[in-house]
Amino acid sequence: KALADPKYGVHLKLIWLHFGHIYFFAGFYKLWIGGFDWALSDSIVHLVQIEWFENYDVASFWRVDKFPTLLKLGGLTVMFFEMFYMLLLFGKRTRWISVLGGLTMHNLLAKVMYISFFWLLQALYIVFIPWNWILLKVGLVKRNLSLNHKPPSFYSASILIPGLILVCNIICGIFRIDSYPFSVYPVYCDILPKTVKYFDYRIQDDCCTEIDFREEGAKAKFRWEDFSRQEYEMIRQWNQSNLLDTAGVKKMWKRWQLGVPTLQEVDFVEVYVVERHLSPEMSSEFVSEKYLMKIVQ
Repeated sequence: KALADPKYGVHLKLIWLHFGHIYFFAGFYKLWIGGFDWALSDSIVHLVQIEWFENYDVASFWRVDKFPTLLKLGGLTVMFFEMFYMLLLFGKRTRWISVLGGLTMHNLLAKVMYISFFWLLQALYIVFIPWNWILLKVGLVKRNLSLNHKPPSFYSASILIPGLILVCNIICGIFRIDSYPFSVYPVYCDILPKTVKYFDYRIQDDCCTEIDFREEGAKAKFRWEDFSRQEYEMIRQWNQSNLLDTAGVKKMWKRWQLGVPTLQEVDFVEVYVVERHLSPEMSSEFVSEKYLMKIVQ
């Protein structure tokens, strides 16, 4: 039989610290930037609705936006759960709250807002399973009773490398740096209005004028939400400075063309900034629209 070696617990704890840092900064920035308004204002309703908008106006089976008080209570719970996740995780009697709470939160978000983080985060919850205890119980390993066991050296590569990765990610969390391979994870901390502004591409090619780029994106299951935040930021900067990042607009349209086969042959579009309501019941009502530019391939 193999020996159940306690030294591996050190490496597991490093992984747990990664989990703690991910959740802590998500909760911290919600409170730091949005304050309690993030959870207790109508912004929490708009946060749900903008995820539906980015998934081509497909609302979830549970119209949770119809229960704003419940959403606000849930938002407040999420904020504090994320910040205290690490403390709960490293307490033997409270660890189950972090593990079950995290899995419950992610699966609810997947159902209501289509944010699953399954392969990115949930699959890694396997590190919380007490494998040593399970394997000891079924007799596949035996307890290591050696008195000569020494914990791994702090300067060993097996500790130094994951420790350095953890430190780099924490630094990114402190300064809210979104980069690769080290980064702060998505924090979803913005205070959102009831409307959204986005680029509307209107096809001018004679043979394709009836094509709606968003409908085609939905058919192709194109993940526009992967870069929608960049689009919102471009529009925000344009509103503030009245200077348009034309190269950025063209890049955004190119992404649509690369991701949606039916748009690849389109040579001529006119670009507008459209403002519309987030509420699914008012999705067809434009608040405003403004012409930006032409894109000719």
